[in-house]
Amino acid sequence: MTSSPLGEESLIRVCAVCGAEAAFDVPPPSRSVPCQQCGHLVWFRRRTVGDIVVLDVLSARGIGSGQMECASKALVDCDSLPRIVLNLSELKFASSSFIARLVSLHKMIRVAGGKLVLCELRPVMKEILNGARLNKLFDITEDEESALKRFAGVDE
Repeated sequence: MTSSPLGEESLIRVCAVCGAEAAFDVPPPSRSVPCQQCGHLVWFRRRTVGDIVVLDVLSARGIGSGQMECASKALVDCDSLPRIVLNLSELKFASSSFIARLVSLHKMIRVAGGKLVLCELRPVMKEILNGARLNKLFDITEDEESALKRFAGVDE
């Protein structure tokens, strides 16, 4: 973390597409913001836990197919074996197009030999995925710790 000129803390995150650093105010934004370098809509914060990439979704509103495809390609290309946890705790709304893009991301990761685990879904997201029977497609856990354990082969 760094301090801004106003004395407030900022959280440094990296754009998944161009790799540029971006400073977010603490608490992080609750909506998608454009990368200052490439203009890519930053709809998640990226961090790593060991060799696992954790994406904290900020918002699903306004995510175009090009934005999701660019991010998906960057995630799959940057790791030899993509191991990704998608933390949806901040996601308050998800359109059908966002859900479709999650399915596409899941397929891309699987084709690359990796794994995607969703965690911390709000009740509305659980209902959407269950209603579409996508709960059978996605690996879903209650919390991030359980999601990380899935990569170690430890299930609760």
